[in-house]
Amino acid sequence: MITWHVVAVATLVEGTRLRCPSCGTRLVYEAESDALPRWRVEQNDKPSALTDPIMNVDTLSGRDLDAMVAQRVFGLQVEERTNTRTGEKDFLYTVRPGHWVRVPFYTASMAASITVEAEMRKRGWKRIVLATVQRNAPNDAPVVLVHDDGRKVWAAGLLNEALCRAALKAMTP
Repeated sequence: MITWHVVAVATLVEGTRLRCPSCGTRLVYEAESDALPRWRVEQNDKPSALTDPIMNVDTLSGRDLDAMVAQRVFGLQVEERTNTRTGEKDFLYTVRPGHWVRVPFYTASMAASITVEAEMRKRGWKRIVLATVQRNAPNDAPVVLVHDDGRKVWAAGLLNEALCRAALKAMTP
């Protein structure tokens, strides 16, 4: 099956890497053959929260967001793996050498997201409940975190995801 990726490049130099804006696939320019540019898909072509330093926190969701929270908020050693049962990517963290456990579902479980809020409280961040939360559905609200020193971060979306995004923003220097 052929997949078309539309990219705009001013100059082509062998080894140029770029990402398809529509699907996120990483491409590497190799050389021209028959006056046509030749690209190959880079190994591990799907962007991952753990391997992509330019990923925007506000666009993260699902297991990618869970992995980032585990890594940056809780300081866990996280590794991306393929679930052998489903074939989908998943994330594990090490509890001790040689023993791996699935990263908690911070974005899907209220119990797991409460641990994120508790960890942020330990670090001096408090969640502020805005008046708009009471009028809107409780699952779709902005989350504002305020630090003891006055710094503020916020994120919007579903409550669990917004809390995780705000926590990541708070942990970014």
